[in-house]
Amino acid sequence: MDEIYFRILHNEQGEVLKYHLRQRGQIRQISHAIEYIYQNLDKSVSVEELADIVNMSISGFHTKFKQVLHVSPLQYAKSIKLNRARDLILNGENVSEAGYRVGYNSSAQFSREFKRQFGYSPSDTHSN
Repeated sequence: MDEIYFRILHNEQGEVLKYHLRQRGQIRQISHAIEYIYQNLDKSVSVEELADIVNMSISGFHTKFKQVLHVSPLQYAKSIKLNRARDLILNGENVSEAGYRVGYNSSAQFSREFKRQFGYSPSDTHSN
């Protein structure tokens, strides 16, 4: 078995395989950060906090997160929060309460960011 592993890792595709094996561990770390974001939708999260949770440097975490998901950690968290708020509104929650439940203390800021993401205000959600 060792001989097979040796041959696989040292053939022309070996570098690609080694790269993907290294990525697997970092992707697992990113998935832990994503899980934390979902579990804490009602709180503000920082890149520093997320990097600390997954034991990565801030810059390394930010770079890896963006490589995996193609958005920054804070953009991802905001998108998840706004999508959750839209779901809450569609299920009968009032706009202010939905914004509060996903961590917005300012109704104006929530409305601005919601409109920026979806192209309509949260109060127009039922008509879209």
